[in-house]
Amino acid sequence: VCEWGGVGELCMSPDDVYGTQVLTAGCHAYDNIGACEAHQPAGSCKWDDTQNPAVCVEAGCHVHDNEGSCEADLLCDWDQTKSPAVCVDAYCPSTHKAKDKCNADSLGPCYWNAKNP
Repeated sequence: VCEWGGVGELCMSPDDVYGTQVLTAGCHAYDNIGACEAHQPAGSCKWDDTQNPAVCVEAGCHVHDNEGSCEADLLCDWDQTKSPAVCVDAYCPSTHKAKDKCNADSLGPCYWNAKNP
């Protein structure tokens, strides 16, 4: 697994570990509204001025309108069971925010930080 900047602590599935991803800077890397809102794909980042100081945050999986951009986002999965197919929150990272619950998941399977599954 090669990564630039890291994904931080995250609950992931085995598919995330062994797949190939084209990584881009996450929304948190932007420190001004212009750069934040220009992040591609369009609409994937939003400027949150309710926080002090204001920060750039992810807008959610719904902004991805194709399988390629959806699957490139580690927090999202392309759901082909829906018609038409849509991008939805990935099961492991959206369900588990703590290591112990992530590793204990029997439905996923899920692995913390995708290390040594």
